[in-house]
Amino acid sequence: MEREKIKIKRELENEPEFRVDNLENLMAFCTPEIEKRMNFYQQETEKRKQTKTEEPTNYTEHQTVTELKKKISELKNQVLEKDQAIEEYCEKMKGLEKEIQESKLHKWMDTKIKEDMKDTLSQMTLSNKLLRQQNAEGNRMAEELSRKISACEEEKKMADWVIDDMERRGLENVLYIQDLRRQNLEASRSLEELSRRISACEEEKRMADRDQEEMKRREAENCRCVEDLRRQNLDANQKVDELRDRLLACEEEKNIADRFREEMEVRELDLWGRLSRAEQSVEEMKKRGLEACKAAEVSVKRFGNVVPIAEQLCELLKMRVDDLVSDFAEFRNGATTTHEEEGGVHASKALELTLYDQSTKSKKRHFQETQIIDIIDCDEVEDSVERSKCAVEANKRKGIFGADMARAFMEDDELCMHAVCALYRRHLSTPESVERPSRRFYHFEASRGRALGDYLINGDPELSLTRSVDEVKQKDPDIINQCRSLAIFYSSYFTALSGTHEPLSRSLSLELVSDV
Repeated sequence: MEREKIKIKRELENEPEFRVDNLENLMAFCTPEIEKRMNFYQQETEKRKQTKTEEPTNYTEHQTVTELKKKISELKNQVLEKDQAIEEYCEKMKGLEKEIQESKLHKWMDTKIKEDMKDTLSQMTLSNKLLRQQNAEGNRMAEELSRKISACEEEKKMADWVIDDMERRGLENVLYIQDLRRQNLEASRSLEELSRRISACEEEKRMADRDQEEMKRREAENCRCVEDLRRQNLDANQKVDELRDRLLACEEEKNIADRFREEMEVRELDLWGRLSRAEQSVEEMKKRGLEACKAAEVSVKRFGNVVPIAEQLCELLKMRVDDLVSDFAEFRNGATTTHEEEGGVHASKALELTLYDQSTKSKKRHFQETQIIDIIDCDEVEDSVERSKCAVEANKRKGIFGADMARAFMEDDELCMHAVCALYRRHLSTPESVERPSRRFYHFEASRGRALGDYLINGDPELSLTRSVDEVKQKDPDIINQCRSLAIFYSSYFTALSGTHEPLSRSLSLELVSDV
């Protein structure tokens, strides 16, 4: 196996392609060495010429110079010999180049033959043999040339040590220059990198500036949105407070209306009882009228002059009964309709008007009754009329309604401020442990009521109003609205304290509020 491998290797080395490659490598290796040696010899000859021109200063130097001249002559002879050898080598190299060209031509011809005659194996084997022979000859010539080159190198070693120092210094200078060039390249690269980074940083800075401007714009928009939301929240809170105040006021008015409805039902039952008693009294009066008629007839028979008086008496008695029946029907219908439609406070007002009309009619009838009171014994009827009159007068002198008080608060700003001061005085004068919480602010109105009272009183020792309406409106118009909402919320409290006053007026309202 090893022999076959060696044989295949030799066959490959004898191929023309491989032989041409070897010759090219040999020429590339030899040409720089030859050039270096030629340069070295030229420098040596120049140095020798310079040494000839210099004159020795003393005898020792002259002796050394003569020795050096002898050595230089010897070296010159050697150099000439070597130059001759080099010329021969150059001629041989030229011959080798020619052979290389010829081998290239052969290679080109071989490739052309291979391309043209691939099918014919016999021709290929012959061309391969010829190429192997030429390759073997070239290898032999290359070996001879390498031996000659090695001999020349050994001969030149003695001359090479002279220029080693200079070459070393030159190499050092070259290395230093290369280092400087490398550093320069690195510095230029670093400058380019820094310039790229600076440009990237500037681009990032521009982007950051744009982002910052965008963020500022968004922040301004967010601030505007937050302000709008806060304003909406404040408006919503104010509306919630107003709705809560209205709701509480409505609940209070509803409670008052419920109480008035209960009182009206009680009064209605009382009036029904009174009407039943009035019907009984009417029946008794009819009986007494019949008896009076009979007595009148008897008196007519006895006294003819009394007949016109009796006739007038009968007409008066008949008109009285009819009027009472009609008044009862009107009262029953009026009370039912007003109770169904209005209810609460308005129903009590309708009932009051009905009773007042009934009292006026009762007054007229009572005036007519006084004309015949000597003829008919009607003590019981007179007593009932007097009782109904007293009831009507008592109902007429009723207390102030919560609606009237709220209307007064809506029309007068100063009255609302007085009401808040009055509530504040009552709140401070009533301890927290008292069982009646209506004498103090409710827990959800305490902070607002105390703040408004402190501002309106402004440190007055008597805890009375010292601020004017214009001064309050100039500071904050919403303070008047808050005072009005508190006053309306506690209007039932002022209504309960009103007693039996006449319909509400501004002076009466101020009097009530100051009394609180």
